[in-house]
Amino acid sequence: MTDQKEKEYNQYQEVLDIHINSSQLVIFSKTTCGFCTRAKEAIRKLNIEPLVIELDHHNNGKELQKVLYKITGRITVPSVWINKEFIGGCDETLELIRDNLFLKELTRLTVIH
Repeated sequence: MTDQKEKEYNQYQEVLDIHINSSQLVIFSKTTCGFCTRAKEAIRKLNIEPLVIELDHHNNGKELQKVLYKITGRITVPSVWINKEFIGGCDETLELIRDNLFLKELTRLTVIH
């Protein structure tokens, strides 16, 4: 990685970290993604309002998605984070909700309003 590319990557990594650190429940999403909609709706049905970063409306959305890929190994969204930890995408989120593990984890983290 060139110095310039590394500097840009670090800049976007910092932006990503700010978002991840700003809430105990963060979803990186796109407004046109059906899987994102399913995950957000399932979480909201639990009366939980996550911090949602819509990458297709973010000034640096493409770059942030590339950094997410480097961190998670996944290029797709949604990218769901609980307490600064990547838990997966739509399938993993829905599975945790179905198994009552998502709600238990959020309760433990006192995110529920």
